[in-house]
Amino acid sequence: MTFARLGKTFSSPSLLFYFLLSLLSGAAFGFLSARPVAADELYARIRGTVTDSTGATVPGVTITATNTETRISKSTQTDADGSFEILNLPIGTYDVSAVKTSFK
Repeated sequence: MTFARLGKTFSSPSLLFYFLLSLLSGAAFGFLSARPVAADELYARIRGTVTDSTGATVPGVTITATNTETRISKSTQTDADGSFEILNLPIGTYDVSAVKTSFK
């Protein structure tokens, strides 16, 4: 009896079994030895705290990060502690601005 699979001809079922086993073992080894990609390697984040000249934190400031290549922007506002975080930014160079209306 002859078995034809994947362009190969096998004269017995045991040869086919060992061929498939070695194929699956190689695929499993490649899968298990592959280094997982961490999210931080694909995306960046910008975080910080906005303070005034006296060192007091400033809530309600709009922080905008604009990618210098794509000109795509993401914005957020500072919380009650003056802290902010912009997540999931594609890796690149950014212009960051901080704006608060009626701030003196």
